[in-house]
Amino acid sequence: MPLKSEIIFSVPARTFLTFCRTRSVIKTQAELALSASAVSRHLAAFERQIGFAVIDRMKKPYAPTTEGLYFAQVLTNLLKPAGRAQDAFRAKSALRPVLRIGILQTLVCSVGLGLIHDLEGKVGTIRFLSGSSDRLIESFRAKEVDAVVISRTYSDLEGVRRHVLFSEPTVLVLPSALAGTHAHWSWSQLLFCGLPYIRYWRAGGGKKSQDYFTSVNLNFPDRFEVDHTAVILGLVAQGKGWTLARASQLPTTPELLDRITVLAMPEPVLGRKLYLLADPDLPEPFYRLLLKTLLTQIDSAVRAPLAATYPWMTGSLKLGNADNPSG
Repeated sequence: MPLKSEIIFSVPARTFLTFCRTRSVIKTQAELALSASAVSRHLAAFERQIGFAVIDRMKKPYAPTTEGLYFAQVLTNLLKPAGRAQDAFRAKSALRPVLRIGILQTLVCSVGLGLIHDLEGKVGTIRFLSGSSDRLIESFRAKEVDAVVISRTYSDLEGVRRHVLFSEPTVLVLPSALAGTHAHWSWSQLLFCGLPYIRYWRAGGGKKSQDYFTSVNLNFPDRFEVDHTAVILGLVAQGKGWTLARASQLPTTPELLDRITVLAMPEPVLGRKLYLLADPDLPEPFYRLLLKTLLTQIDSAVRAPLAATYPWMTGSLKLGNADNPSG
């Protein structure tokens, strides 16, 4: 009996193919944003649809049967023409595609408007999401966005395009009135400066800073813990404390820059890389367009203003290379 199209393009079939490629229920869960029970249900449903077993459940962990692997290749070959046709249509059609992109909350204020302006007219519809790396990667796993700009690589995601966009330092941010007492600050001077450390919310982006403090045996008392960069920098400008910030966060609050002082943080310095992760199904022309547009916007809206305002930072601000994924 020939395979019906509703089976070939079904969620159970997609789950089966992903399982055969990854050979792992856990990786299939992660890639398709499904629970373990949902993966099992879809695999069982696929077996009912085609009328024979394709999963060997006697093995631990589960594995495709020999027949299952053969059938996966047959199914893949059936889907290839449809995939090529879809890519050709999306790339060449006058009906330009929807581009769904997620960008870190800390970066979106700097590059969001410019990115939309530069992409307008080159794609059909732009759907824009902002948030933390964890929130954005959840949307990416669930296929709600085509690409994300985040600060982690998520190496468990297989087949995903990855490209380094930007490398930056973490910097020390002090109230201007306090900063003038020292040209360079040590951790001990900060500990006894009379003002508290204002930390980023530890359940979100502040975890990395907290892990860093733990690794170098530093413990700053809690006073303020905030989940928004502009609020943190505003508190510093009011003289309520000091903080550590990513360099790229500074251009988002230009009205505060005359009331804060930005210095190199005490050694060892924390750095951060920003990455573009893109779905492999995003056609190559639109992936290259998005990549080049992001690099242009980060250069003009983030790197260049920072280098002009803080020349000492220039060597630590590194823009990615469009032709070199690792930067």
